[in-house]
Amino acid sequence: MSLHLRATFQKMKKIAKEDWLKKLKEHGGWEGIRHLVIFPMYKETYAVVRETFEALVRANYPLNNFIVVLALEGRAEESVAGESTIEIGRKIKEEFGNKFLELIITTHPDGISGELAPKNL
Repeated sequence: MSLHLRATFQKMKKIAKEDWLKKLKEHGGWEGIRHLVIFPMYKETYAVVRETFEALVRANYPLNNFIVVLALEGRAEESVAGESTIEIGRKIKEEFGNKFLELIITTHPDGISGELAPKNL
């Protein structure tokens, strides 16, 4: 298993060095494609969520092609650091809301009839 993991990691590093935007431009027709990026959030801190969004903003790709969803979990009212998840979502929307085609903050409600919650939540 270790051999496969190392081989895959080496391949991933090689692929990451490719200039994919350049390759797209060579083929044309990509400009109209929109990408839906969903970030599920359970109890991550604001710093972790912000770092994730900063990485996406640094992507070598037109940000106006991204529709980004920050999907909060209703049963996680606070992060592991005690921060309000709703407040984290608001701060992310305030800081990054104008960077993408659209930034949607949504909350999966707790207590949906018939839905089984994982035991570790």
